[in-house]
Amino acid sequence: MKTLANSVLARIEQQRDLLEGLQSDTNSIKVRASSPDRSVTVEVDSTCAMTGLWLTPGITKHSATTLATLIVETAQHAARAALARRNELVRQFTTQMGQQQNAPLERWDGTTVTPQRPVAEMAPPVADPPSGDK
Repeated sequence: MKTLANSVLARIEQQRDLLEGLQSDTNSIKVRASSPDRSVTVEVDSTCAMTGLWLTPGITKHSATTLATLIVETAQHAARAALARRNELVRQFTTQMGQQQNAPLERWDGTTVTPQRPVAEMAPPVADPPSGDK
């Protein structure tokens, strides 16, 4: 016999799976970006930390200052893309969690009870940081 407690426990398991999926998807984010001349390629992870840097022989045409700027700008481009991907995952998670949170729960007699908490009360997704790089 299905009880309200069984419905609540099933929902908790679904939400746990949803959260584990978010964690796995977020942890697997890797973004590579290349400079316009392809002399610099940077890889970042989901925290926007640089995890790889590749330089081609074409870097010799740049001064040290220009190369440094090119590396930083390429890394920033990759970081913005990683952050956008992470924010999209959080937005999808928030939507799915809200739908689960507001889905009716089945009682032992087959009737349902619907939670009263609207999706709008859930925390909004993390916003992109200001574009003013320091």
